[in-house]
Amino acid sequence: MTVVETIEEAERELAAGHNKQAARLLTDAAYHTHDPSIEAKVRELGPSRIHRRSFQALCYLSEEELAALPA
Repeated sequence: MTVVETIEEAERELAAGHNKQAARLLTDAAYHTHDPSIEAKVRELGPSRIHRRSFQALCYLSEEELAALPA
């Protein structure tokens, strides 16, 4: 699977509410690319309320904890 295909799969997982799977895919995509436009896409899909290196941490929060995070 290419990096672009990995990001597309992550988008599908996010749309389906499968945040943990999307996190894994986005982490893989970010690790395997050095293209600034692809890195920007990964950051766009990833959480903006916490540091991007903590992407997996967001996936383990409950809906209530997510709602309580500052914008």
